[in-house]
Order: sequence, then C-alpha cells, then structure tokens
Amino acid sequence: VHEAIAGPKGLLAAGNKNLVIIELSTLALKHKEALAAAAARGGAVLLDSPLSGVPRMVRDRAAIIFASGDKAAYERAKFAFDGMSDRAFYLG
Repeated sequence: VHEAIAGPKGLLAAGNKNLVIIELSTLALKHKEALAAAAARGGAVLLDSPLSGVPRMVRDRAAIIFASGDKAAYERAKFAFDGMSDRAFYLG
C-alpha cells in the first residue's frame, strides 16, 4: 500500500495537490499515520476508511466502510463511497 501511495511511481508522485486518497485497508495505525503524513507532505489528504465485509458483500454493495479524516475531503469523495457501498459512514 505504501508503494502505491507514496512510492516513486505512486499516487503522490503525480504531484496532484488536490488529491483525496481513500485508503480501504485494515493496516496497523502506525502505517496509516505514516501514509497520512506522506499525503499531507505531498499536498493531498488521506481518508482512513477500512472496509468490513467478504467479497460477496462488496459485490452486493453491502460491505461497511468506516471513513475518518478531513470532513471536507470526505464530502468531496462521497460520490466514490456511494459508488462502493450503500453503507459508508463518516466517523470524524
């Protein structure tokens, strides 16, 4: 995940200062904090948004997404959450 976001060919390497990154894994908090810090240094925002569900639930849009981070970034990315699941929640 770190390489895909902060690696030399990752999302942040593109230099998009208005980027909102939705991180859906269940990585340990220290890894998520490091990714959020890297995003901030690159002018982007990372939303910590672990997804809970099995593949069938994801397919059926029934997986639960628990999003946290910058509220304005969440609002900008809400269309993406709505596209992934009928059960996405902003936790603050």
